[in-house]
Amino acid sequence: DSINITFSSTVPGTTYTWSATTSNINSSYPSSGDETTINQAVQLIDPMIAGSITFDILPTANGCSGEVKRVEVIVNPIPVITVPTVDDTEICTGETV
Repeated sequence: DSINITFSSTVPGTTYTWSATTSNINSSYPSSGDETTINQAVQLIDPMIAGSITFDILPTANGCSGEVKRVEVIVNPIPVITVPTVDDTEICTGETV
């Protein structure tokens, strides 16, 4: 899926820079940027365990930097069901499959 984070401020003209650290996330994900929106598709390296992305976002306006905000996103794996192969065997009522 995609992450879609949009920044906003009560101070007009605020710009944002951000950096990201990841765990179990495909390395093609950008590790920093200066957009007002983070909108990236994420992919787990190991699809069997959760991953995370931690963003540190720095707002700047009128030559002054604001407080860094940290946003953590947990990326959960998609569950997969494995159905065992069953021989075409007839059973009688009351027997266990």
